Amino acid sequence: GRKGLGFSIVGGEDSPKGKLGIFVKTIYPGGQAAEEATLREGDEIIAINGRKVEGLVHAEVVSLFREVRRGAITIQLGRKLP
Repeated sequence: GRKGLGFSIVGGEDSPKGKLGIFVKTIYPGGQAAEEATLREGDEIIAINGRKVEGLVHAEVVSLFREVRRGAITIQLGRKLP
């Protein structure tokens, strides 16, 4: 009964713009990410529940998020400071 995570990602080893990291593209109002207010658009996702995403294609990272059906999710991220 929980809301969706509420954000989209871009990037991956198969990105049309070349090999990229995985980045938060959009945070949607009403989702868990907006309610938590810890993720920001532009953040780079480094790991999901301890599993590094470096070297993965986009679909593999999406699958990692979908595998988390219950319980907490831990996202390690990088952020450029202004």
